[in-house]
Amino acid sequence: MSKQDYGWKRFWCPRSAIINLADSGYLYDPDVEWGKAYNPDLVTLEAIADVSCLVLLGEPGISKSEELENLKVFIEKMKFYTQK
Repeated sequence: MSKQDYGWKRFWCPRSAIINLADSGYLYDPDVEWGKAYNPDLVTLEAIADVSCLVLLGEPGISKSEELENLKVFIEKMKFYTQK
């Protein structure tokens, strides 16, 4: 099976949050003007990278491991830039 990477931006939210899929079943982009109003609890990985303990929950096959790898790379880059 070939691995496809679509480069989608992922968002995190608390387990108790309600995710609004009012856009015909799709997620309103929280980065656009009104998107944050529809889903105020959604944040990017970079916004929570400094949280000391995160738990990533989700269905099998939705790239949780890849997202954790992205977190690792982001933290390593931040350490590199803050050491200079």
